[in-house]
Amino acid sequence: MDNRYYRTKLGWGQHSDQINKVLLPFSGISNVSLGESDFVKALSKWQANQGFAPNEADGVLGPHSWNKLKTQLNIKTSTGFEPSINSSVSPVSDPVISSEFSNQRKHPVTGNLVAHYGIDIVDRDRSKTLGKAVVSATDGTIASVKPKSDGNGAGNRILLSTVQDINTLLPLI
Repeated sequence: MDNRYYRTKLGWGQHSDQINKVLLPFSGISNVSLGESDFVKALSKWQANQGFAPNEADGVLGPHSWNKLKTQLNIKTSTGFEPSINSSVSPVSDPVISSEFSNQRKHPVTGNLVAHYGIDIVDRDRSKTLGKAVVSATDGTIASVKPKSDGNGAGNRILLSTVQDINTLLPLI
């Protein structure tokens, strides 16, 4: 995935001027709109400055970088990677995101740095989530059920295939 893809997918293109102002100090250039190559270099330096792991300081403004940058810019958006939690469709009454989409995060069991290509939503009161029925916010068909013991590292899970051809992984807690 590259910046052209994420510009549209995540919708950050409409904030290009604000993003440019943040990245200019990392570019060594002043008072210009960064071209594609300078944007990648400046973004990579910004990512490193923000504490991203070396392999994440890649100059790509993907979901993890965009979440951090839009927080810094005080931009409120909702994208395909960052759902707006609406209690009317949430499987829990007081939803919080317990683990965000990330190219690299500390695995809660192994402690290793690994990608997490999903968003975990739990009830603020964890006792209301643990051991409860798994609920999806959309209709679909169960495509597969996988046990924790398969070595994937993702725990027990259900893969739900929806009408819109979107696969949703539902972890079983």
